[in-house]
Amino acid sequence: MHIRDVMRIAAFIPAYRTGLGSGVEVFFRDGTTGWVEMRLTTFIARLAAAFAVDVRESRRKFGPVVKQKNLVPLVLAPLFIYVPVKLRKPLVSGDPAYGYFRLRSILEVSPQPEPVTIRLEGGQEITVLQSMRTVHHRLRKTHGLEASIFEQYCLTMGDASHNYLNYFTISPHRQENSGIYGIITENMKEEVGGMQIELRNLMEELVFQRLDEILASEQSDVCRCESCRMDIAAVALNELPSRYVVTQRGATYSKAEVLQIQRYVDVVAAVNKAVNLVRKNPRHEPNN
Repeated sequence: MHIRDVMRIAAFIPAYRTGLGSGVEVFFRDGTTGWVEMRLTTFIARLAAAFAVDVRESRRKFGPVVKQKNLVPLVLAPLFIYVPVKLRKPLVSGDPAYGYFRLRSILEVSPQPEPVTIRLEGGQEITVLQSMRTVHHRLRKTHGLEASIFEQYCLTMGDASHNYLNYFTISPHRQENSGIYGIITENMKEEVGGMQIELRNLMEELVFQRLDEILASEQSDVCRCESCRMDIAAVALNELPSRYVVTQRGATYSKAEVLQIQRYVDVVAAVNKAVNLVRKNPRHEPNN
């Protein structure tokens, strides 16, 4: 499953179809639907794999944020967080009862049809088996989680003590390098008008943020030595356009705008590709 396929999904729920058995019904953001003959747990694992997310580690990390041990939202990316909501009573032991709704794809939560109906951005309406109070409670917690995740990512881009990041965007400049692992990064500090400003490649910050998340995962089989870490970052950055920013008063962007989802998705894809390449072709001896 590709990242761009996952980005189309507004919700997915466990379902049963005569002649097909149990599977997953998928509601896409454009209003269409689909069917996958697969266990819900397997489907979730496939979604997470597309973003190189360790589901268990994600639950351990974000469970305390929403103050829950079970039914923790599925976090794939800052703007792709899926809220678990109960849809049906289990038919047999172990039968999945909860579906997952992308937080930003939920347009309305209505008491009609009863008990609660969720309307998605594609116009689909799905009736769930939880009270209005419970659904709103889950949504409030997930909105708080989303805000926390944005804060975490923005901490890597400087000006963490402010609610907004003030950036001048500089025309991208990229220096090509013939070596597959070669990369030239630039971090410069200059005095402008008596105030120190910092020029940095925003993509570099995002690549290292994502790479360190993968390396920190307990189930990751990627070499954690500094040589491989830098090689992976180099390969990923050579696949991405540079995005230079400088912290100085000027055009104002909110944190959400700085972390545009398309940029984040491109970073995830580039890092995943680089991890696989360096894993197959490490530049150090096996015992290093």
